[in-house]
Amino acid sequence: MRTTLQQQIRRAALALALTCAANAQAAFTITTFTYPGSVATRGWQINDMLQVATTAELASGTPAFAGAVYQFSSGTFTTLPPFAPGVVASPVGINNAAVTTGAAPDEVTGEGPGFLFGAAYSTFNYPGAVFTSGRGVNLAGKVTGYWQAADDSVGGFIYDSIAHTYTDIVIPGAQFMIPHGINAAGTVSGSVILSPGSAFAGAPGGQYGFIRAATGALTLYRVNGLPTRSRGINDSGRVAGWLTDAPGSSKGFVINAPSGGGYVNV
Repeated sequence: MRTTLQQQIRRAALALALTCAANAQAAFTITTFTYPGSVATRGWQINDMLQVATTAELASGTPAFAGAVYQFSSGTFTTLPPFAPGVVASPVGINNAAVTTGAAPDEVTGEGPGFLFGAAYSTFNYPGAVFTSGRGVNLAGKVTGYWQAADDSVGGFIYDSIAHTYTDIVIPGAQFMIPHGINAAGTVSGSVILSPGSAFAGAPGGQYGFIRAATGALTLYRVNGLPTRSRGINDSGRVAGWLTDAPGSSKGFVINAPSGGGYVNV
C-alpha cells in the first residue's frame, strides 16, 4: 500500500519552534496554533515573514483535511482554494514570496501530482510516477520532493519549476527518502532510511539525515549517533529536525549543516 502525504500527516507530529537569537545563546519561544474545527494541526515550514505552511485534519465532514497558510503576526489562517472537486491540496513548503508546495492526492487512490500555489495552482509530475510530492521551495523556484511509482519504487528529486526539469537525488542503499528543505544557495536538507552498511562499513540501518550541496556533494549524518530526521534549512545553513533517543521518545534539534561528504556524527 502506498504511503501518501495524507497518511503521513495522520501519523506525524511536528512541533513548530520560532527562534530568536540573544547574543551567542539561542532562546526559544514555543507558539501553538490550531486551525478552526480541526483535531490535529501541523505546521510544516515557515518563511521570513513568519507565514507557515499548514495542514489540518478536520473533526468531521468532507473534506477531511484542509490546507492553509498561518500568519503568525495576525494569528489568522488563509485556506488554500480547492485543488479539484474532492481533492485537497496539502501545503508543506513555503518560500519568502508565500508560494507553497505540497501534494494533491486523490483520497481514494492516493495518487496525484505535486503542486505550486501562489496566485493559482500549477502542477508537476515526476516522469513515470503515480504520486509526486513537493516538500520545499526557494525563491528561485527550485522544489524538493519525492515520488512513488505504481510498483512502489520511490526516489527524491529537485524540480526546476522554471526550466521544468528534474535532478535526481541518489543515495546508495536508500530504501526511502524525503528531500525536504532547500535554501537560497540550493542546499537541500532531508532524511533517508538506509540499508545496513550503506552509510559506512558496519553502519546500522535506519534513519539518517542528509545534506546535499548545490554542487551535488552529499553528506550523511546522525545527531549523537541516533536515528535522525532532517527537515528545514535556512539561508544561514541552520538545520532543524528531530532524533529518536529511545522507543517512543523524540527530541528536536537545530544544528549547523554538516558538510564534507561521507558520514558525519554531529
